[in-house]
Amino acid sequence: MAANGAQPLAVSHTPEPRMRRRFLFIHNPTAGLKGRRLVHEVAAALTHNGADVAMHTGAPETLPGLLSVSTEYLDAVVAAGGDGTIRALAAHLQPYGLPLGIVPMGTGNVLAHELGLPSSAVGLADLLLHGPADTIHGARANGEPFFLMAGAGFDGEVIRRLDTPLKRRIGKAAYVKPVLQALSSRHPPLAVVIDGKPFEAQWLVVANARNYGGSFVISPHAGVDKPGLIAILVFNAGQAGFLRQMLALGSGRFHAARGVTMLPCHTVTVACDRPVACQIDGDPFPDTPLTVTSGDASVRLILPEAFAARLAASGKDVPTP
Repeated sequence: MAANGAQPLAVSHTPEPRMRRRFLFIHNPTAGLKGRRLVHEVAAALTHNGADVAMHTGAPETLPGLLSVSTEYLDAVVAAGGDGTIRALAAHLQPYGLPLGIVPMGTGNVLAHELGLPSSAVGLADLLLHGPADTIHGARANGEPFFLMAGAGFDGEVIRRLDTPLKRRIGKAAYVKPVLQALSSRHPPLAVVIDGKPFEAQWLVVANARNYGGSFVISPHAGVDKPGLIAILVFNAGQAGFLRQMLALGSGRFHAARGVTMLPCHTVTVACDRPVACQIDGDPFPDTPLTVTSGDASVRLILPEAFAARLAASGKDVPTP
């Protein structure tokens, strides 16, 4: 296995039919410690099965420089990180035509839950070697691609208050303090326009995924294997009502909670008389105003067979060889 450094792409060039053999892992050092062992176990399993693995530790923004001279020597790039790492790599990977595999090592790993990725190193290695590759479509927030969700208000405030170094050390427990702080804060009303129709809300999430914050279900009608976006409006119910809405999210009943409305959408704009915190795919994003549009954001992923079949049946996919 190649170490991070002078020659991260020292891989062999003897492909085997119907099996990927040459992988570039982008291991995001800021994604946390929890999955580090899993990453190395997956790489070892790939090597055991005859694959060549180049391991590069660095931010997703380093990818274009690595691929500019080495695309023809690779079968896939692997995101070893969380949802933010996947989103950032997808934004850089599209011009090169390589599929993106995932070894989830973030805190929430929403996309891993959405796709039904294996949890074991052996299962993930087998998927990377043999799994079908197909295109997942996302959306754009102020022109930036995302694949899971964009939020303005409560969750943006949580992400802005989050102690990222603490999250890397203790995982989801780091969210307790910022969640409590955001729950106790006053949230100004948001002026939301959904496909031309105006609303006023306390919190807005535009979902391309069914899951949220890990395995929590935010909208049973959304999914990266389903066409379109779902705008989730949370109306002002006071602090007690908002707490009940959060409990409903935790129990998978958010869609049925009082003060929560979900609408299919293509274009959403959000404004406020003062800046309001936003997030995309669990990462901080510039404050409002925010414009979300469905459309041309896409990434070619290595998928489990069951998910690939659902994707093909949904009409949301654009099959690729």
